[in-house]
Amino acid sequence: MSDTTSTGPAAAGTRNYIITVNNQTYNVTVALADGSQVPTAGGITVAPAAAAAPEKEGTDVDAPTPGNIIKILVDVGENVVVNQPLVVMEAMKMESEVNAPCAGKILAIHVGAGDAVQASESLLTIG
Repeated sequence: MSDTTSTGPAAAGTRNYIITVNNQTYNVTVALADGSQVPTAGGITVAPAAAAAPEKEGTDVDAPTPGNIIKILVDVGENVVVNQPLVVMEAMKMESEVNAPCAGKILAIHVGAGDAVQASESLLTIG
């Protein structure tokens, strides 16, 4: 977490924050279970309750194995259907396609041809 800014209390027992994680900004509301005021110390809020997970847009398509990206078969903004090939990877000297797990629009491509990736690394996002 690289930045936390309090935007003040939204209601009794809750506080709103803008949190930046990996250069992505999220609006988060923190509330204590009993509704009491969130304690502060030196301008930094100490919240014993965990912040709600930020909502994420889209579905990430992850690398099934470690390997190298050979070819990207889609572009940002392109509509795809379920099981459409998206990326060609090479792993253990074998080429394989990574297919779309769902239909939607390509929101982001996180890798390029020639990139080495690890298993479960996000390749692209479908929304």
